[in-house]
Amino acid sequence: MLALPLIFLSFTIYSQNYSFVSGKITDMEYRPVEFVNIYIEDYSSGTTSDRNGNYELKVAAGKDIVIIFSCVGYKIRKQVVNLKPDQRIELNLILEVQPHELKEFIVSDNQVQKTNMTRIDPKLVQIIPDVSGNFEAILKTLPGVSKQ
Repeated sequence: MLALPLIFLSFTIYSQNYSFVSGKITDMEYRPVEFVNIYIEDYSSGTTSDRNGNYELKVAAGKDIVIIFSCVGYKIRKQVVNLKPDQRIELNLILEVQPHELKEFIVSDNQVQKTNMTRIDPKLVQIIPDVSGNFEAILKTLPGVSKQ
């Protein structure tokens, strides 16, 4: 019977060490930005924004936490928060576009193209004898052509 209050007490202590930051991330035209990486500086935990730009992140309570928001094509944003245990705040952000210019590069194809195609010279069609005089009959004699 004594174990039940201890379990409840430990759960209460554990839950009070964390807080939650949630919000919506948009671009300069107030369109939602999805797949934004949202993480705590110097920690591996984090989350990403959904297709509507919404996110929720669990953070440690009672100390300064630097939250980083990063996404390809946008400037990185950092936000410092210090929350009380079990506190929930809404942090909506607007990300500024940061275009990336690529260096010049060359795309080439060095693969040797092989084909199973048989080419017929139009001049030979007139020379090749055929009993029926039908071009379709000549085509059916070529490899890979079905005879239906």
